[in-house]
Amino acid sequence: MQNLGRFSFSEAHFDENGNAVPPFHTALPPNIEDLFIISHGWRNDENDARTLYSAFFASVQSQLSNFKLDPTKAHVLGIFWPAEYFDESLSQVRRLHGSLAREERQESDRRTAPLETVS
Repeated sequence: MQNLGRFSFSEAHFDENGNAVPPFHTALPPNIEDLFIISHGWRNDENDARTLYSAFFASVQSQLSNFKLDPTKAHVLGIFWPAEYFDESLSQVRRLHGSLAREERQESDRRTAPLETVS
């Protein structure tokens, strides 16, 4: 078991298919009353994630006097996963969004076009 500031800390690693990577222990330390689960975002490696988690919980720790939280009864579970940046998938989303926006404009133009008169 590791520590993250005054909080006990453990890691859960997952592969690209979402499967837990051993060793994964779900047992929490005894007497835990509060559990924090934190995950990093896209384009973060394990070092980036650890830096993020440390900074976040340093901030939490600095505010402990404002809350009824005993850090000796709290635990942090850090999630680690292969966070690749999928630029192509974002490009596909942008293309789809642009296509939908064009369709919406065309539909709006049709609804606001003057009616033809029948003679």
